[in-house]
Amino acid sequence: MSGNVAEWCYDWYSYIQASEEKNPTGPDYETGNKIIRGGSYKQAEISEGNTVDDCLVTYRNYNNPAEKYSNVGFRIARTVKN
Repeated sequence: MSGNVAEWCYDWYSYIQASEEKNPTGPDYETGNKIIRGGSYKQAEISEGNTVDDCLVTYRNYNNPAEKYSNVGFRIARTVKN
């Protein structure tokens, strides 16, 4: 599945240092952009660097969730709170 399409995440975007956290959750308030995780073939194709890193599952980016992108999908998965 790696490199197929990136996925929208539930978390709002905020900048973090790469070494700060392994799985950051983002702020509790709306920032205008949602996290996108996992790379895609299209991202690697359109990025300036055009590197393999753009296809890795560790790829992290953000975008406006009101927009449509051909290289971003979603998966329904959510933790149930007790």
